[in-house]
Amino acid sequence: MPKLLLERVARMLKAGFEPRTCYYLSSLLKKGIASWLDNLGNKLRVRVPRSTFAFGIADFQRVLQLGEIFLSFYRVLPDAQLPCLHNMDVLIARYPMHRPSNVQKVRAVYYPELASIQDVVVFPTHGRFPLAEKLSNGDYDGDRYWICWEPLLVEDFQNAPPPVPVDLGSLGIYIDSRLFSDVRNVESFLEGASDFQILEKYAYKFNTLSTPKMVRLSDLRDHLVDAPKNGYRFDMKDWNKFLRDRNYSKKLNKPAYKSLISESPTYQNENNIVDYVKFAVIKERIDQFKDDVSACLGEASTEDEHLSHFYNVRYRDAYTEADQGAREEIDYIVNSLEELVCNWKDANPSRQDYNDSIEQAYTKFRNILPQNLFHLVASEWMRYPFGRGFTT
Repeated sequence: MPKLLLERVARMLKAGFEPRTCYYLSSLLKKGIASWLDNLGNKLRVRVPRSTFAFGIADFQRVLQLGEIFLSFYRVLPDAQLPCLHNMDVLIARYPMHRPSNVQKVRAVYYPELASIQDVVVFPTHGRFPLAEKLSNGDYDGDRYWICWEPLLVEDFQNAPPPVPVDLGSLGIYIDSRLFSDVRNVESFLEGASDFQILEKYAYKFNTLSTPKMVRLSDLRDHLVDAPKNGYRFDMKDWNKFLRDRNYSKKLNKPAYKSLISESPTYQNENNIVDYVKFAVIKERIDQFKDDVSACLGEASTEDEHLSHFYNVRYRDAYTEADQGAREEIDYIVNSLEELVCNWKDANPSRQDYNDSIEQAYTKFRNILPQNLFHLVASEWMRYPFGRGFTT
């Protein structure tokens, strides 16, 4: 049999087996469908209607005013219905969003002077604080922005005030006077510091981005994004001191929504929208679908009457005819099969070793032969169409 589950199912279906009458095929289908559903639940992405992603550039013609953006499409999007967004409020953001102010409500406006620019979002160049910088320290060197014009999300949205500037020294960041090519401590720290996920863990625990500890973590993150370019020094020692001096706890659960959907962590946050969608909505639908599949397939018998017919007839005939030799051969084969099953249960192979263990067990199964090949009944078993005994 093929190692891949789907190939096994396909081969058995082509051979004429039916899942409602074949236990093995039924179990394969249930296992395959369950795995597919769990993967779907773990990787599911909810697309927001009337939204898109686009790279950002600056308005060098300076026609856009404060609080305006320009977005025109080469091909009309199904959700846009127009070749551009004009005279409407939209939300704009950049991942990751860790402050309330990282999502901004702006006005999408069409300007003929920018008509040749398509499929990129144009930001205004007026003002002291660039709009792109409000969006998680965005800039114009390849950052992608999320733009949404869904009325249900846009209409009641209110912009949060920008963060208050903080002194670098209060965060434990210092200026490094070395050459840029020699400054690797901050970049290496950001690449390897899984502890910096504490920001997401704190947001999950308190279900808010506005606590003083969250704000301070966001301040630190904002300054460290381009730290090597700015000559800032901050390494793991500074990070540990930052946490220790401000009484941050490292012993925080990862967000429940980061777990596999089949795990269903007990510490789920019922007030967290992602937890609710994943475990209360999606998992409930998945479990219901699995139950529907099981009900549809039913409980097939583990015995295949076509495969066991020859054994049943010979076993009955051997005792009816008082053939001691035949009974001994049959009992030997039964004992060999029972031993093989016991060894398989004791082995309890892991998921990684399962397919190899199946092949080994199948090889042992095929090698079970009658003891006396010259016995009249045994020699008949070895002939076509029965092959090399019961296990062929």
